[in-house]
Amino acid sequence: MERNLYWYVYEILEQEMIELSNYVYIDDSEKSNNLNTYSIKIADLLVRCVTEIESISKDMYYLYCNSPVDRNEDEVYFDTVCLKFFEDQWSLSKRRIDVASPRFNLTKNKNKELFPMRNAYKRGSSGASWNKAYQGRKHHRSRDLHKATVKTLLEAMAALFLLNIYYRNEKECSHVNQPLSQTFLEFRLNFDRKRGSLLFSLPTYFAVPPIDESEDGIQRLSESPYIGKFVDRCYREYYDEMMAVLSETPEFKEYITVNEQSGSLKDPLTMARAIGGWYIMNKTNQLASFDKQVKFLRSLPEHVNCVSSNEEITSSNILEIASRIGKQMYINKMINGIYGVPRRKLEQTPFTFELNKNQRVYD
Repeated sequence: MERNLYWYVYEILEQEMIELSNYVYIDDSEKSNNLNTYSIKIADLLVRCVTEIESISKDMYYLYCNSPVDRNEDEVYFDTVCLKFFEDQWSLSKRRIDVASPRFNLTKNKNKELFPMRNAYKRGSSGASWNKAYQGRKHHRSRDLHKATVKTLLEAMAALFLLNIYYRNEKECSHVNQPLSQTFLEFRLNFDRKRGSLLFSLPTYFAVPPIDESEDGIQRLSESPYIGKFVDRCYREYYDEMMAVLSETPEFKEYITVNEQSGSLKDPLTMARAIGGWYIMNKTNQLASFDKQVKFLRSLPEHVNCVSSNEEITSSNILEIASRIGKQMYINKMINGIYGVPRRKLEQTPFTFELNKNQRVYD
């Protein structure tokens, strides 16, 4: 197998940046923030790093693009053509890289949670800071030396790391027929988020049923270069089983007799939320007095997590709170069903980590 020279060079650049941190203490505190420190050495590392970005971007472009642009190879620019292609295909600008080296004392999220491919395919004033510094260093060596800072070098290294991750295109899968601790829990904990890097780590989205479809969950998915998930076949088995289990509950049978839109409940999470919200709200509404309604809701275990300590239950919001509690209650029931009833099947289930290329999490 041909050796991956890109990773080999990346490791050399990493070592040199770590060596740089022996002379420049990299932190972002108010008293000694030196992320804007620049030097000829930093500029040299930046140029070498972005030169690698140029090369790997073009190799990846010809590797992944089924119909490369019909032009002279010298006109296949790494940013406006290659990185633009990856942005259109994979939305790399949304992927986050975390600074993980203990040598760097970075406390602010904007400095330790990087989005190095943001605007990387653009040129001019709207482009990525590392590319602007690189172009300035190439064309106006003395005038733009101040742009080659610790921060722009760190962002360029993060961009090169991310591109290496996608170039390597690695996928990990646990073995079938192992105990649960080795297929899911332990495998999940032992996944190497650094992927061999000494500087960075990768946020990883765990697509464990029920899938978090909230705004926060969608953002975490888009930021994660890796997705941890059950293999599609096994997920479909759980999916179908939970649909069957929920369809046999007395609450669901009662629900479909009074709700015309029950046919729209095409997945377990939507079904559990709909049944739970409607059932608890309906049960609350049937109680004779407001005091009995409040007492009933407070008796439910989910009340603690669904109603904040400073939120007052009133006659105007009690049904909304009942619906909220009911949705959470039935989601919990579904989770307990997945990790309880079919546990033997789960113990046989392979778990996989694969790159986030904007694919559907589960087919």
